[in-house]
Amino acid sequence: MSQTVKFSYDGGIFEVGPTIEHSAYSSFPGFIQYETGYSYPQMQHNVRIVLSWSNLSEQIPAISLAAVKQQGYLVDETGEPKIIAAEVVIKEFPNHWRQKMGVSWSEWLARFDEDCTAIGIRADEIVNDPNSGHCLCDGSLYLLDKLDVHPMFRGQRIGMHLCRYVLHVMPKTDSDMIFLLAEPIDSKYEDGNKNRITDINRLAEYYIAAGFRFVRVQPDEQILLEASGRDLQIRSNLAYFASKAVPAAQIHTHYQAASNT
Repeated sequence: MSQTVKFSYDGGIFEVGPTIEHSAYSSFPGFIQYETGYSYPQMQHNVRIVLSWSNLSEQIPAISLAAVKQQGYLVDETGEPKIIAAEVVIKEFPNHWRQKMGVSWSEWLARFDEDCTAIGIRADEIVNDPNSGHCLCDGSLYLLDKLDVHPMFRGQRIGMHLCRYVLHVMPKTDSDMIFLLAEPIDSKYEDGNKNRITDINRLAEYYIAAGFRFVRVQPDEQILLEASGRDLQIRSNLAYFASKAVPAAQIHTHYQAASNT
């Protein structure tokens, strides 16, 4: 994660140290009697990059909460006020829940939505592939569902840093894997859809530069990506994008070739 974030206020630009907040939620009731066929829910992780009011006040003593809101920043006033710069939502599916239900990944994830269904199909392919080692045989499957950067903070590679942070801290075992379906999202921020990336190829380039590996183009034209700490191709892709830029028109060809190496 970058050491500072540029914050524009009252005609000036200030370098402010951000804070990363991570919360997790599941509707799983906890102490229940396990039943055959019980539909286990997913867990949801929310990771946010925020600027605390105390840090802002140290650099801008006369800062006004009303003026910050008027400028268009999103302020969370739960407790000490904080400005939200970016947020990522990750869905987690623990493997031991799947094992207790006695179902495949695709059978379990198909209970949720179309994106989860596509990921479940890919997960079964990995589990049944003798060359994949122990991937998804333990630990958890993660789906990076949404990455949203506030429009006032775009252009600072905050989303890239946040994505790499997630890839670094979320997996707990070598068996864990994180998946992503590259597609434009509807931003929750006001005016958040004005300058977002909408081209699928550019989105795939963005996430592969962050550390994901290309898998394939889906029938609905979404691009399926995955990441694992055991995947050497991730480091190869990072080196590739650091050394040269790839035109968007070449993305399918390049990543198809990469997935076969």
